[in-house]
Amino acid sequence: MADNFVNHAAPPNALTDTSVMIQFITGFHKGFSDFTVQIHEVLGEGDKVSLRKVIKGRHTCEFMGKAPTGKKSRNECY
Repeated sequence: MADNFVNHAAPPNALTDTSVMIQFITGFHKGFSDFTVQIHEVLGEGDKVSLRKVIKGRHTCEFMGKAPTGKKSRNECY
């Protein structure tokens, strides 16, 4: 990520810099085994980039305070 990265999808009043995104991704890798990301499309305009992707994994360790469920997760992001 670029030093001037801004997460435009962050919740209101949340930090939007790289440190928060790195912390989230690190936690996701720990919380979900068999983690895969399938990128379908990369869109860019000006200094903004968006990915259309599917993220899959099995919830095997704690993630964001949630105990592991052992369930498979699929998240489609558009």
